[in-house]
Amino acid sequence: MSQLATVLPIDHLVSASGGPTFSTVIFPGSTGLENRNSRWLNGRQVWALTWQGFVSEIRPVLDLFEATKGIWKSFKFTPPGYSEGDFRFDTDTLTITYQVGLPEFIGTITLTVIQVLDE
Repeated sequence: MSQLATVLPIDHLVSASGGPTFSTVIFPGSTGLENRNSRWLNGRQVWALTWQGFVSEIRPVLDLFEATKGIWKSFKFTPPGYSEGDFRFDTDTLTITYQVGLPEFIGTITLTVIQVLDE
């Protein structure tokens, strides 16, 4: 996978929720004892992010999504309370919700980003 040196814009970011995720497989034995296996060596950050603002203000998020072609390329992101890392979007489809009836459209974008390990 290729990576962009671009940093995910956080201007007009109104919500961020997430944190570390692990992948554990549990095999219940016939006696009730469990065998647990960790599928990943390290945890991975997963964040749900929401931007809101005038379309011109959230345009950098749209531009980055187009530059990465959705899931295809990764980018730099610093989650709240953590250090910068490589992330990618979790979808190839971007949906913008618009509030109509205002002099200028206000858009809301909600996307999930996933940390990319060993790129």
